[in-house]
Amino acid sequence: MTSADLRPLGRVTIKDDSPRGNLIAEDLDGDGVAEVIMTTRRGHLIAIHSEDGKIVWDTLVNNDSQAIAFADLDGDGFLDVIAPGAQAFATAFSGRDGATIWKDTETSDSVANHPTSYQSRGLVSVPLRSGVLVISSDASRTGLRAIEFPKPAGRPRPRAGLQ
Repeated sequence: MTSADLRPLGRVTIKDDSPRGNLIAEDLDGDGVAEVIMTTRRGHLIAIHSEDGKIVWDTLVNNDSQAIAFADLDGDGFLDVIAPGAQAFATAFSGRDGATIWKDTETSDSVANHPTSYQSRGLVSVPLRSGVLVISSDASRTGLRAIEFPKPAGRPRPRAGLQ
């Protein structure tokens, strides 16, 4: 492949903002074309269509998540975007439109008293036969916390042994 084979697609611009952290590509709507997911300096989470560079959705999250996981938590056929937060275990955003579909907050005592409470945490979603398990380090950095979303996602429940 030479540079002559490459086709520039243009530039996505976000007024008075810029990407921050990792860019992640995932096919949210199952059409065979990945969307690029990113966080921005001003606290937005944005999904961009990779073929035409158009913004699919943009939502204010006031979060600097470096770790993002994907799972269809609400059973609508779109992969939802799950991100840990500085003061929340995780928040799930609809892959369809970026709306918040679920949020679990941790007690502010353990978060506020920890010197690294505002640093990004790791997060993973694990498919299970019974649903999806979302695992992240807890805000106080003392262990892991997990929440299971049963199929179809109803009410999440803590996973025994990891709380």
